[in-house]
Amino acid sequence: MESDLKKLRELCANNKEISQIIESLHDKQEYCIYHYLEYKKITESFDTQLKAIKFVFGLDEDTYAKQIALKASIMACLHNMHITHDLLGQLIYRALNLPISEDKVYLRSVIRYLNEQNDDRYSSLVNLLNQLAGKTKNEAHQYLQYLEDIVNHSKHRYTIEPKFKTNLKRPQERSCYFEAFTKDGRSHKEMDAIFFINTEYNREAKLIILIENELISILENKAELK
Repeated sequence: MESDLKKLRELCANNKEISQIIESLHDKQEYCIYHYLEYKKITESFDTQLKAIKFVFGLDEDTYAKQIALKASIMACLHNMHITHDLLGQLIYRALNLPISEDKVYLRSVIRYLNEQNDDRYSSLVNLLNQLAGKTKNEAHQYLQYLEDIVNHSKHRYTIEPKFKTNLKRPQERSCYFEAFTKDGRSHKEMDAIFFINTEYNREAKLIILIENELISILENKAELK
């Protein structure tokens, strides 16, 4: 399943800024994939007990450098996932020409506005956006809130860095995790970093495709009415 980016670009061809937002949105998703593959490349090199021990404890300059590279890759995944929310909000705001103050445009403000309008033309789009934003108190809501909290905590307070651990008897059994933290009264337990990134990236990527395709449908209908 994929979105028809060619059609979306054509529908927004008269607005260079929208075209740039579309490119940026998909660039950020590609960056996530790139950094995830970099993480895998590094961890797959720890195929012996000695390498695993050296990596976890950073016993020399080379392994310390790999620790930094791995942390950077994971944090880059999180930040790029988070940025896609703002870009998606900008895309919808500009494509639909919504009357929202430009300095207050972000994904949640766009969703709030569309929910308040109760416009049948946007009902399918609103439903998809509500799923993306985790409007219901389910697992999706928890993961999205976790992403927002860990990124904002790391930006404005201190970085929740990924930590590493390995089974010394079976070095192939290794994991990367985020320690427990609290943000604005919300307590988050220790989280397996890669499980979280895989789960939330895949959930969001599927919904973004559906949202873009629904946006295409709305713009096509508007074009036909002109």
